[in-house]
Amino acid sequence: MGRPNILLVEWASSGGCWVDGLAFSEENVFLHHGRAMLRAFAEDLAQAGYSTTVLIDVREQKPQAWPTSRQILVDGAERFWQVITGEATRSDLILLIAPEEGGWLQRCHQELLGCEDKFLSPSGDFLTTACSKHATCERLRERGVHRLVGNLFRPAISTWPPNVSLPAIIKPDDGAGGFRQIVRDWDEVKRPASGIWRIEPFIAGKSVSIAAICGAGEPVLLEPLEQIFEPPTDGIYVGGEFPLEEPLRRRAQSLASRGLAAMDKARGFVGLDLVLHEFDESGDAIVDVNPRLTCSYVGLRQIYSTNLADALVRNHAGEPVQLHLNRKPISFRL
Repeated sequence: MGRPNILLVEWASSGGCWVDGLAFSEENVFLHHGRAMLRAFAEDLAQAGYSTTVLIDVREQKPQAWPTSRQILVDGAERFWQVITGEATRSDLILLIAPEEGGWLQRCHQELLGCEDKFLSPSGDFLTTACSKHATCERLRERGVHRLVGNLFRPAISTWPPNVSLPAIIKPDDGAGGFRQIVRDWDEVKRPASGIWRIEPFIAGKSVSIAAICGAGEPVLLEPLEQIFEPPTDGIYVGGEFPLEEPLRRRAQSLASRGLAAMDKARGFVGLDLVLHEFDESGDAIVDVNPRLTCSYVGLRQIYSTNLADALVRNHAGEPVQLHLNRKPISFRL
């Protein structure tokens, strides 16, 4: 039996901007992040010898430069949905990267019902919980993973400012792209216009990402990376650094392992965002669980001699995963 044919779909650069109406420009953080993730994963699959099909927005410059076996250009919303549903049935495996924001990740899964076993990322109950930051944190808190208590805020019906101790973090409940805002004075914060937002205590500490390859056995944890945001204390995720100091590394891996055990069973790539308290290890918390490939992949592939895309595919097939670390320090930007 030959190697599987893999369909690669990344929401913003594969045509999702036709659907959600967001501008196809470098100011679109989803496009910037998504393109970087997709290109990195496609390069690794090509290096490992897989046959791949990638969806590309017709507005992309030089789409022929993408390292894939086959390309399908997308020039509209209707075309986007037609192609992903048709190609999903013909492909052996599917890598779908879409933002939780606006419900787009869940919408894509709904369009591809019946193809769940092909996904290289979680589906089902894990996906449903992870698409809500509040539901995720409540699940983890209720199962004793941490004590992080937050509240939901609905701008359309709630008073402003909320009765929450400061400093605090506010972020869309279905947010993506690392967006968050640290609130130290409500007078300096513009009231969100719409949506559902989560408000939680600010944890003074180090922001860390840690990913896992999940399958039939225990999750295989990858090395944790320090997260870098722009501006430095809040805002948009822009990159990461490796390695963490050994005590912080152990704390991150322990917390991530307990967090994954508290969630529903997952398959494929999962990314977790953590904050490691600067003084008290008991204050460490998982602040987000991403049921999809994350931007950390761009950095992780630089610190392993193992081809991580190949490892993910092999794990999906039930093969054991053995990872070999380079241990070379890196600092990467998207």
